[in-house]
Amino acid sequence: MSMTKSCKSTGEIKQQFSIGVNDVTRVLEQMEPISESGKATQDSTIGCGGCKDSLLQLQAVLLSSNCDPRWLAKHVPSLASSRGVPLIFVKDKKGGSLALGELVKLKTAIVIGIKAKGSGINKLVAEILEKI
Repeated sequence: MSMTKSCKSTGEIKQQFSIGVNDVTRVLEQMEPISESGKATQDSTIGCGGCKDSLLQLQAVLLSSNCDPRWLAKHVPSLASSRGVPLIFVKDKKGGSLALGELVKLKTAIVIGIKAKGSGINKLVAEILEKI
């Protein structure tokens, strides 16, 4: 079953996914960091400027394992970890960025964040994460 099967248009895809290094980084930075005890910190909204996306959460981040140059997405694993967001490395015969691009109907994508919206895609991702 394709994760984008229920997303019919590009607009619907953009509502369900954060696509690209910049967009995923922005959403992760707006999420509350977790402390060592596993709880979110209180001062994490400083610097957000009251943006409406501050409540946006990512369920998981998909990262191409063949990102070139590597420094482009080097910060994503540590940022996702600090926010308690699972990171899934994607690699296949085509190259991870091509596989991720197909997922969101683009030629390539280095990083995709799956937004927690309670959709069918989120249920599928939750099942996958339970098995890992």
